[in-house]
Amino acid sequence: MIENIPQKIPRSKYSVYPGLGDSDADEDKEPVIKTNASGGGNGRDRSDTAALFQKVVDSRDKAANVRHIRWRNTPQITRNASHLFPKKNSSSVEPTTMQSLLTDQLQNLTVSMNPYKAYAKYDGNAQHSTFSRKYSVYLHMLPESERRFPLDIVIVLGARVLDLIGLTLYRCFTKYPDIKL
Repeated sequence: MIENIPQKIPRSKYSVYPGLGDSDADEDKEPVIKTNASGGGNGRDRSDTAALFQKVVDSRDKAANVRHIRWRNTPQITRNASHLFPKKNSSSVEPTTMQSLLTDQLQNLTVSMNPYKAYAKYDGNAQHSTFSRKYSVYLHMLPESERRFPLDIVIVLGARVLDLIGLTLYRCFTKYPDIKL
């Protein structure tokens, strides 16, 4: 049996072990030694050598599951392979003349070039990281029904009046391609 040394030390008013001896039920219990979950009593993790050794063991176990098959060329297979892949005459193949629907639509598309495309770089809607200003422009060249509603133009800060006019004409040409400017 392990001796209980703190019990033998006389207690004083200022005891080093407070609460010792208050209960007699503790005398017949064995002392409990607690350790880390990692197995070491000093709180250290496993050493690098142990971890490396575990990796070597794991790789050896994986290598044991690998099956090596040796490939041998047999003359029997090479002789019989020629009938599996016969040569084809490529001159007898006719080129296909089918086109996709997208190709047809792109060929039939009539693109009108916007002469004010150079001013699109001042459009503030496309550039979110820069400061911009918003203008409402009324276009008097539009028909009566559409003239009442303004065309909102967002232009980057630092653009000139010429750039604002060019961007307005670009947006007008894009939104109303039938209008003559």
